[in-house]
Amino acid sequence: MQLPSLARTPCFYVCAVAWVISQGALASEAPFTTSLLSEQIFGPSLNMDDMPDDRPWENCTNLLQTIAEVTSRFEQCALMKAQPFTMCVNCATLYGNAIGIFYQLETNTTDPAMRLCQDQFFSSSKVSVVDKTFKHIQDLWKSASCDGCFQHPIKGNGTHVVRNETIMFNEKLLLMNKCINQSEAKSKNLTDLCIICEQPYRDLNTFYSGLVQHSKDGNICFDMVDAMNATRFLWSSHLCSIHHYQNTPAFVVAGVVGLLVTLFYAGAGTIITPLNTELVQPKRLLRRRSRYGSASSGSCSPRLASS
Repeated sequence: MQLPSLARTPCFYVCAVAWVISQGALASEAPFTTSLLSEQIFGPSLNMDDMPDDRPWENCTNLLQTIAEVTSRFEQCALMKAQPFTMCVNCATLYGNAIGIFYQLETNTTDPAMRLCQDQFFSSSKVSVVDKTFKHIQDLWKSASCDGCFQHPIKGNGTHVVRNETIMFNEKLLLMNKCINQSEAKSKNLTDLCIICEQPYRDLNTFYSGLVQHSKDGNICFDMVDAMNATRFLWSSHLCSIHHYQNTPAFVVAGVVGLLVTLFYAGAGTIITPLNTELVQPKRLLRRRSRYGSASSGSCSPRLASS
């Protein structure tokens, strides 16, 4: 078969070679063509775990993981200690661990890696999830006045010293609860319980009232507030009233005073005899009487005289 005269020209051979090269290039790129989310892309895949650890934001990612762990532990503890409310004392260590990281982010300005994380967490977006997370646990802690249970406010991890007032309140509360439990086990009579546990309840109630009066801002650690409210409710549910016992001495004094007054007047009427007193008449009155008496005797009627 003989090719046309045009096919034997040099221009034909150049065009044929160019066409073959272009077809080979399209064939080599064919595996990378795909439709939207319908075919698998052939080629090297990007795995985040295989990325090098020397990237600047890798430390911030690890710090985010730590923040997520410590904040979730505190919130779990707060939920578990919500009823009865003992979050302040039992979750103090977890709160210190969480809030300590927040203070480090705020105050540490010398570490370049920490400054980078500060920009990533607090300046990269209008909605800072990290900042709102820390503010949430801070608001939860402050709303319960938990720092009032300790000698110093908790601002980081470390040793947290409980106030002596908190320890004394818990001791009195323990005595009160023990008295109620023992009284209920021994007798079903509510009157016996009110009489036996009156003194422990008075001690606890008086001590708590003193804490409220001496508090500067009136905010008491909510561990104690919740415990005192529960104790008062329990006391009233047993038909005991502290006001009844407080008014008893006043009633006794009033009765004694009334009895003494009655005995005084009764004794005054029977023991003391009335005095016989003579009236002292004035001399002028005596003279008038004597004059009137003499005149009446001189002017007697003749009929009386003759008789």
